[in-house]
Amino acid sequence: MKKTIYILTSLALLLFSKNLKAQEFLDEITKGTCTCVEELDPDLNAEEFQVRLGLCIFAAAEPYSKELEEELGFKMEDMQTKGEELGRLVGARMVTICPGVIAILAQKLSGDSEAVEVEVDVEDDDSDFFSGTVVNVEDKMFPVLTISNNEGKTYKCHWLTYVETNFELSDGLKGLKGEEVTVSITEFELFDSQNGEYRSFKVLDSLEVLE
Repeated sequence: MKKTIYILTSLALLLFSKNLKAQEFLDEITKGTCTCVEELDPDLNAEEFQVRLGLCIFAAAEPYSKELEEELGFKMEDMQTKGEELGRLVGARMVTICPGVIAILAQKLSGDSEAVEVEVDVEDDDSDFFSGTVVNVEDKMFPVLTISNNEGKTYKCHWLTYVETNFELSDGLKGLKGEEVTVSITEFELFDSQNGEYRSFKVLDSLEVLE
């Protein structure tokens, strides 16, 4: 019995150690990506910005290629086919490490080429729930779902960070089109310095496909 407890304890410590190690180097990759994004030309259009964002992630991840392969099974040569997976891991950490960059991503990757000089104001209890039908999916590095509620009002919801969901992500987000869903969102208030006003962006926290 003691031997069994010892083995289970050892396995738990090993898993904890591996998860901590993975978190540490992913945090460093995120910090490097954030710094790179903050230095990008604010006049880049959405398409150019997305390309540069990918290069930022690649440059920040390259020094940790060994750790990525050992801890996550991710090889740098897979970046073109699996880069979105790494992008989502990095995006999930941006919320706490550099929330201002999340604001920039939301604005630029929504296709809005206006100013990216923003201030972020997120209330602690600003989460909201609503149900509706997914009418469009822009499946890019940071996807945008257009959801129409029961009253016919549509919302653009940005998939920027980790989203708790019962949808099988390996099937591809395009498979969400036409599905009835309930989502939880957090609203980011972004200050548009050119127009001198705040604009609201909805960022997904959770998404449940209804049966």
